[in-house]
Amino acid sequence: LVPGFLMAATGNWRRLLAAKGSALMRGLMQARLPLRRSYPPHIQAGLNKSRMQKIMVGVLGGGGLLVLQGSSVTRAAKAEGGDGGSKGGTPWSLLGGVGLGLGALSIGWYLRQHMSGEEDRQARWHEGWAIGRTHFHLNEANPKLTRFSKELFPGDEKSSVLVPLCGKTHDMAYLASMGHNVVGVDCVPKACSEFRDLLKETYGAILSLIGDGAPESKTSYTVWRGSLGSGSVTYLLGDFFSLCAGRGTSPTGFDAIYDRGALVAIRPIDRIEYVATCREALKPGGKILLLALEHDPFNNGKLGPPFSVTRADVDALYAADFNIKELDREDRMSIEPVWKKKGTSYFDEIVYVLEKK
Repeated sequence: LVPGFLMAATGNWRRLLAAKGSALMRGLMQARLPLRRSYPPHIQAGLNKSRMQKIMVGVLGGGGLLVLQGSSVTRAAKAEGGDGGSKGGTPWSLLGGVGLGLGALSIGWYLRQHMSGEEDRQARWHEGWAIGRTHFHLNEANPKLTRFSKELFPGDEKSSVLVPLCGKTHDMAYLASMGHNVVGVDCVPKACSEFRDLLKETYGAILSLIGDGAPESKTSYTVWRGSLGSGSVTYLLGDFFSLCAGRGTSPTGFDAIYDRGALVAIRPIDRIEYVATCREALKPGGKILLLALEHDPFNNGKLGPPFSVTRADVDALYAADFNIKELDREDRMSIEPVWKKKGTSYFDEIVYVLEKK
């Protein structure tokens, strides 16, 4: 009960619900106690939607304490030879029971509306694109990709490459220009539109609509496809988490996955599902080039986005199914001083190559 109250008070109670076995202790460790006023970023957006939800979570905790208080009063009265109720224990218990009931209903409603739901998961990205919060995109191919692409493609053969949460990155054009068949997935229509414009204006390539995601089509995605150099680019507009759970015709069996900013962008509560989707999409022996970040909390207490993903996190998520090799670790504080202004004392970018067992 005590860990539950602590995690509810810090906004981390969803970690408790998601934890299993040894993950429970890890969830408690990541709750970042002691208590603080700000909520963790992966649920802050949802909680901010309604002050009533916060009040009801407090009612739940208060109701539980009232029940305990009523029980204590009743036991004390009985120990003194009374009937318990006459000493006031029963009213405390009844009031606490009402609080527990209201709090439980509130949490049940919240979970139904927001617990890792597709709409809630995508809302932050849609909002970010709507207000132009896309500074994470570079104006060229990522230097880490150009430097370590041979780790993904040791030979010269053409490969199929998946780019989760691709946005409008130049990296897909770079991979296609190397002769690979690239498939990017993103849920934001504005991202897809701007990428098509980028491809046309910068690379002279045109993506054509070949599937609209309608019920009668064979895919749940809106599909755009075109050629670039000796390779190709396919853009799947839709929820990445549905890639391996759609109508059975979504592409799988990829040779490689390039993750520049996906794992660090999603909520920590969604990481297990994200990694499972990547694992299912990748063929045995396939590789992932993963660019992760490590940092301490920002000025406002938030841990992201972009979220810190430590080596321990990478091991916990991938080690069961992948061989993990760290390729590079770079201090980005001097290169990107904005992170120091945000309050971090360190901000490292780490490159991993993961090979599916």
